[in-house]
Amino acid sequence: MDNRPKIIVNLDKIYKNVSEVIKTLNKYNVDITAVTKMHGANVHIVDTLYKAGIKRFGDSRIENLMNIKYDDAEKWLIRLPSISRVSDTVKYSTCSLISQKETAFALNEECIKQNKEYECILMADIGDLREGCFEREDLLDTAGYINSLSNIKLKGIGTNLTCYGGVLPSEENLTYLVSLKDMIEEELNIKLEVVSGGNSTSYTLFRENRAVDGITNLRIGDTLYLGRDCTYRKHIDTMIKDAFILEAEIIEIKDKPSIPIGNRGMSALNTKAEFVDRGIRKRAVLSVGKQDIDMDIFPLDEDMILLGGSSDHLIVDITDSKDKDSFKIGDSISFYMYYTSIMRGFTSKYITKEFINE
Repeated sequence: MDNRPKIIVNLDKIYKNVSEVIKTLNKYNVDITAVTKMHGANVHIVDTLYKAGIKRFGDSRIENLMNIKYDDAEKWLIRLPSISRVSDTVKYSTCSLISQKETAFALNEECIKQNKEYECILMADIGDLREGCFEREDLLDTAGYINSLSNIKLKGIGTNLTCYGGVLPSEENLTYLVSLKDMIEEELNIKLEVVSGGNSTSYTLFRENRAVDGITNLRIGDTLYLGRDCTYRKHIDTMIKDAFILEAEIIEIKDKPSIPIGNRGMSALNTKAEFVDRGIRKRAVLSVGKQDIDMDIFPLDEDMILLGGSSDHLIVDITDSKDKDSFKIGDSISFYMYYTSIMRGFTSKYITKEFINE
């Protein structure tokens, strides 16, 4: 039997998480752009999102947007477009997040070639220092330029927080974002449809009834799939955390010391491992590694300890597990997965994906 590492995806659990987030944000008239890059816009997961009520999808890879086939859905390219790929950008997305006039010009020229109308969200950098116009004058100037183009509609403005600088969304910085929208509308005598107030970390404000008036959209991934509050990095009690489960096969079980023996340098992938001396322990080596997943996984059996791994191996201390004596070579151990491991796992051709319903 083929027992390659496998990610089991429970589509019903994703549906329930999405429904809860939609219900919460509907109270504030805030729409969701469901970010699909974690799973590469997998058709089964995208279909589940759509059935739950999602009509806007966002991804940083054009190749993933190609998987989204719904005629009535918006497809946002949420990484700034590359000028070298404007043809595919215009062909396979309906909206882009942009911050440069040069990019807007290239998109408009391509839209003319393809005889297509296109939309964009102008990004404002309000402190996290990744993408976006930082100075108000730059933001207004770029907005005016986009507004002058023939085939591009300025749909709204947006911002990104937390992803680079770790700056958390707040009532203050999101209120400032809304004020930038008001400035553009007043100066250019236009109306903007969308104020996209960040990602899953911004959801915390709305979940805690600290909504910022004027925010109309959030780009959410992590919370939809894993039921996590990304501000506090913890599970939301009313949501489901185990929609994605990793199963990996045991290829060795042996008793070994807790501390490596000999002079130590750097270990695989330029890491320096730290060890706790617990004496001789029963350890299982599994057939999956950092090439396929990250270490943000947690055994379902809470008595196990994830020790670490290399590019192709995962090592788990099973000494305290109630099932330690029943494990044998060829059995599997299961793990909860967090965002980075899922993203890497869906990119890996070495991990099987299985989709189930409850």
